[in-house]
Amino acid sequence: MTDLLAIERYDDIGPAFSWDALWTLFDGDRSRMNIAHECIDRHRGKGVAARIQYADGQREEIGFDELADDTARFANWLQAQ
Repeated sequence: MTDLLAIERYDDIGPAFSWDALWTLFDGDRSRMNIAHECIDRHRGKGVAARIQYADGQREEIGFDELADDTARFANWLQAQ
């Protein structure tokens, strides 16, 4: 099976694609999937998660560590409510 992340040309995607192969990219599976973990938590220590450009010219970068901490705090707050 082709490594989906190694595909560099659009024309190569179709023949290599399968829905089942996508699951090899995630820690979760069909019965147990944590989207917050997949999108944020598993990327701790990997640098910038988002770059924001404001209309006034100001720029901001948010790292995966900061984003993971903030989303955990928010989840804990929601649970407490």
